[in-house]
Amino acid sequence: HYTQGKDWRGHRIKELGGVVYFAFERADLVKRRLHAYQLRDNLPAALPIAVVGQIINLMDPRCVDLILPALKEAEQKFGQAVRISVFDTYNKGIAIGGGDEDKAKDQNRALGHLRRLQENYPGLHVMAIGHTGKDEGRGARGSNALPGDADVQNQISTAGDIKIVTTTKANDAPEGELLRFKLEPYVFGADEDGDPVSAHIVAAETI
Repeated sequence: HYTQGKDWRGHRIKELGGVVYFAFERADLVKRRLHAYQLRDNLPAALPIAVVGQIINLMDPRCVDLILPALKEAEQKFGQAVRISVFDTYNKGIAIGGGDEDKAKDQNRALGHLRRLQENYPGLHVMAIGHTGKDEGRGARGSNALPGDADVQNQISTAGDIKIVTTTKANDAPEGELLRFKLEPYVFGADEDGDPVSAHIVAAETI
């Protein structure tokens, strides 16, 4: 929706921009899900979205020198600026460098590198995807340095087969429940054994 400037579930899209998704794990699944959305929603094949499957050590200051060229290469390919960069899972980028997500100094080091990335690529929104612990009520797993640094933090919790998105922190926006959604399988076809090939994506139905 963002890359096409299409409003999404009552939320207005104010600008167009490219997206680079750094999939530190399950890159093939990310691509499969994007393909499922494309087929289900009849989207153009050439949307300005790129998926990078290489894991990056976010503890190393030189990570900016790896990420920045990828953004600029995508910008050249898209013919427009990249406005969203997704890091999934952000904690993997800490662990690969020997860091500990429970240590504030390690979180702050990685977050500082992502802030420097924004300084070098103005207008970039950085989306760091993480996990909650076993108790969802306690929020994100690891040091509280992450929510302390975030401008906006959304948490997804589960109630039966319904996912609830709640804004738990926002510097300049309302907090509280944002939206609800369900997941649904999109079946591409069958494999050589006749088993269905599918990906679970956000259901088109609005709750």
